[in-house]
Amino acid sequence: LEHVDADIEEGLYLPLSLINDCRRQVTTKLGKALWQRPRSSSAVELPAKSSTIIREPETLGVSVISLPEARAAEEAGADWLVFGREWLTTGIEVYLQEYKEVAQEIGVPVILRLPRILHSDEEQLMIKHLPQDVEVLASSTAACGVAAARGIKVRGDHGLNVLNSWAAEFFPLLSVTLSQELTHREVDDVSAKSAVPLELVVHGRQLLMIHENCLLSASCGGRKDKCHGEDELVDRKMLRFPVYTD
Repeated sequence: LEHVDADIEEGLYLPLSLINDCRRQVTTKLGKALWQRPRSSSAVELPAKSSTIIREPETLGVSVISLPEARAAEEAGADWLVFGREWLTTGIEVYLQEYKEVAQEIGVPVILRLPRILHSDEEQLMIKHLPQDVEVLASSTAACGVAAARGIKVRGDHGLNVLNSWAAEFFPLLSVTLSQELTHREVDDVSAKSAVPLELVVHGRQLLMIHENCLLSASCGGRKDKCHGEDELVDRKMLRFPVYTD
């Protein structure tokens, strides 16, 4: 949009629900207008895909956060493990040491999960201390960059939101976990068109989001001693989403 005029009378009040509804209507109309525009003849052509797709036998991976969980998963028949949370609860050095202890004790391959949120100083520590022979599971482009800086093999986690075969092959990854938003038909379509090994989350409670800043600080005046550690968010449809702090 090049120019917008807004004439607002003094004292005019609009409820937030009406403003959001207007925003949705505008977005819908803009989308329709864009799709109706003639396509440019100079559009970028996507590279051709390999016609040969070889699938490996299915394996079962289990996510764990401690040595007892790792032992239980191995005894239950897991083919490989992913160690670590999607956010940091300790320092980088402690986190990596915990991973090393699990990897040394367990007889199946153990992949290190890189946290979704890494501050600049944490990124530098992770790059400095990551062992060269480790495989990592990355949920963000930043995490992929950290691993690439160390020349480490990377697997893509569901946080990359891979929705199609082109996204699956965007990064040079050992494997890709498809987005949990895909339907069975869409999963079949990506599988038929992508040569990258694919993974699916088949069981377990999944986080809706991980927020870098505390969502509950306003209700407790920014004081940790007043925080009760859990609350909920309520959206415009009155759906309730539980919130837990680390």
